[in-house]
Amino acid sequence: MAMTFETMKAYLKFQFGNRTDLESVDSTDLYGVWINMAYKNLTTRNRFWAVKKSFKFPELIVTDVSQSTTDGTAYVSVPTDAIAVYNVQDTTNDRDLDYIKINKYFAYTDRSNTDAEGEPNEYSRSDEYIYLHPTPDDTYALEILYRKRPAVLSGTATTVIGDEWDDAILALACFIGFSWTHEYEKAKERKDEFIGLVSGLIGIYDTEEKTSGETLHANPSGKDYGFS
Repeated sequence: MAMTFETMKAYLKFQFGNRTDLESVDSTDLYGVWINMAYKNLTTRNRFWAVKKSFKFPELIVTDVSQSTTDGTAYVSVPTDAIAVYNVQDTTNDRDLDYIKINKYFAYTDRSNTDAEGEPNEYSRSDEYIYLHPTPDDTYALEILYRKRPAVLSGTATTVIGDEWDDAILALACFIGFSWTHEYEKAKERKDEFIGLVSGLIGIYDTEEKTSGETLHANPSGKDYGFS
């Protein structure tokens, strides 16, 4: 059974000798901060020390079908929880739009020409917008495939990535916490624990690797000592 956020905080507090002073630092509960930092780092970063993580959590790959184009408007909004946009489909015409780099889009001289509007066949992302080319001449329903940022944990909430990752999140939260309190030997122990836990989860996704080509890779050199 997946641990709730409150349970994770209780376990983390136990790791710190049930220190109560860390629950009210400038009116902030650091145990909760460290849990959420670990959760965010695990689900958004690509590398942790000796473990190179190029795997995309399936639970975080979602689609947004709430948007459609507007005649004469060259863009739609990126979903607010999106980290990366993977594909845009015009579901009205049942076709995928081709991705182009943003500099190519802005190089189009007809992008602001109302006489050059049509059915979009290309897209590019810049900040909070997905730009379409040609500029739409009508309303077309869109399906946006993207990787989302998980919501901040609170109360009785659980993670969306599966309870098999709970121990790894706790180990990483311990590392962060002991680093903040300058207990570096304990931090190193938790770092090693985290690496072992994540590396041990690699095999779970072996079958998906055959089709997606994405997985977790243990880096035996272990020379990357920071997040990147």
